[in-house]
Amino acid sequence: AQINVQLSDLLGVLQQNNDQHTLGITLPVRVVVANILAEIILLFVSDVYEALEPGGIYIASGIIERKEQAVVDAMEAAGFLIREINRDQEWVAIVAEKGLVSHGV
Repeated sequence: AQINVQLSDLLGVLQQNNDQHTLGITLPVRVVVANILAEIILLFVSDVYEALEPGGIYIASGIIERKEQAVVDAMEAAGFLIREINRDQEWVAIVAEKGLVSHGV
């Protein structure tokens, strides 16, 4: 991120802060939305599961068609219930729900 800030000539404009409390985020959350590559979604499936409240929704999109099953498998292994899968040409969006009972991931 720091390199992107430098390349965009925004060093004096943007400030980096990794403290969730300064962003006004209180865990657990009700919804997480990620429109990123499947490889990144796969890295954070368990983290998203833990960040969601029971019954919380995870909407993951930006998934190329050939990676759909890997993402579904990882979500289910983490304890998510797949509620909906939408496809638009080669792109996939998955709506998953954290069960009401913690999966213990």
